[in-house]
Amino acid sequence: MATRATYTFNKKFATSVTIYKHHDGYPEGAIGFIDQAIKRSVNGSNKAHTLMDRVVIEFLNNNETNMFSSKHAHGDTEYHYDIRFQSDNETILIKVLERQGSVCASEWFISDTIQLKISQYRDASLEECA
Repeated sequence: MATRATYTFNKKFATSVTIYKHHDGYPEGAIGFIDQAIKRSVNGSNKAHTLMDRVVIEFLNNNETNMFSSKHAHGDTEYHYDIRFQSDNETILIKVLERQGSVCASEWFISDTIQLKISQYRDASLEECA
């Protein structure tokens, strides 16, 4: 069975973007997809205006089954990832929310918070996700 998830990319004073992914939404898979998108956006040739724009573009380009959505549009998602680009342009905070309960009476709780530093991605090798 597929593990479905939504990913919301946020930055202060910018429009947020939410993407629905039909599979591999468990934290180990999701963080791998986010990690690859950041690596590609920091080290690649993509010249989009902001880091968040570049990460969203790379995330979409490397996951063909993704679609734009909203966090609450899909009642079947098991995880939601709130990806916040901090104003220092160096820090990204990822809040991992997991659904608990039934689809009709569900609650989201924070199962983890991950902090990434962009400096760790500079010149990192661009390995493919498995």
